[in-house]
Amino acid sequence: MARLAEFFEAAAEKAKESDHDDGFDLHYDLEDAAATVRGLGEDLHVAVDRMRALAPGSPARQAAKATVPGASIGLPTAVVPASGRTR
Repeated sequence: MARLAEFFEAAAEKAKESDHDDGFDLHYDLEDAAATVRGLGEDLHVAVDRMRALAPGSPARQAAKATVPGASIGLPTAVVPASGRTR
């Protein structure tokens, strides 16, 4: 993302070097695009950390949790009907 932002900044400088009004407008548009890309890169960098925080624990931790007697892994327990009953 940083390299893409640098590309937009370089293109903005080239556009600014032209003596046309459109070059100045393009310069500002490309500068805005560079800032947007940098902001997106920062958001995505933070999102990775946030997604890791949402993930369940490590596989070793989950295995230890599942071997504890009476521990539930989130599945409902089966209910066995009482003997002698018929429907």
